[in-house]
Amino acid sequence: MQNIRVTKTTVGPEGVRVTNELNRENTILISPVCGETKLSSVELLTFILAHDNFDIKHIKCLQNIGNGNFNLTVDSQQSKDIFVGIFESFTINDLEYESKGTIKAIWEYPVDSIPIVIYNLFYEIDNKDIARKISNYADVIRCEGPSYKNFPTIESGVRIIHVKHVFKPIPSHIFIKGLRVGVKYGGRADQI
Repeated sequence: MQNIRVTKTTVGPEGVRVTNELNRENTILISPVCGETKLSSVELLTFILAHDNFDIKHIKCLQNIGNGNFNLTVDSQQSKDIFVGIFESFTINDLEYESKGTIKAIWEYPVDSIPIVIYNLFYEIDNKDIARKISNYADVIRCEGPSYKNFPTIESGVRIIHVKHVFKPIPSHIFIKGLRVGVKYGGRADQI
């Protein structure tokens, strides 16, 4: 069983390479065995929920990373081991999937704030780090991780930053804790 690890390498003083690592030891990669699929997050969660041997409350986040691939983050190494033991390989809609260790999100926001969506972000990155980065561009009100409508204890993998106003244009991609993430909001010229 492999751990999913992300490494950022930068050049430090005098050309020394400095590496910061974010260990995602409780994250499992779920992938189709052959090709691409159109499996939704809700279909996958419903399938998992139908199995009595794994309690869905141990799932912290499910991120659909495209083409039928998912990152599923659980609360502990024990939960990860149990999940991979049960779902090492499985079939949904006649398509085979495998788990390798290491819908749409629905949210509401106040009319008096501007929602900024941050995506391609790891579950383990704290909202305070995100708010700190966005505060370079806007007056942050709060940061939240929306969950799935039918699975309110499981986050969707995106974060919503509510701001009063944007005082400096936010690029479509920024770095938070060394990770390149995507940014969407109504104030960017390429999204109007």
